[in-house]
Amino acid sequence: AIGSDLAAKQLNRTGIVITSVDGAPDIVGALKGQTQVQASASQDPYAMGKLAVETGLGIMNGTKPENPMILMPSQLITRDNVGSYAGWTR
Repeated sequence: AIGSDLAAKQLNRTGIVITSVDGAPDIVGALKGQTQVQASASQDPYAMGKLAVETGLGIMNGTKPENPMILMPSQLITRDNVGSYAGWTR
């Protein structure tokens, strides 16, 4: 999203809706600033990694996950709610 916004500025393009997926720390500044970035679906790489390791260890020890598809919660971060976005955990 940051790169898309930069390209739009360099080409003098306006009225573009730019979104992203990850909720990275730099998206907070983009949503608070004068950019065309409108939203980002959050991810939490630390929690994702932790769950992946726990699941992998469980499988190695003979415990299958209850469901083969494990979904992680996500939040849509917008200009309206970016102030309450806690960011990635550690």
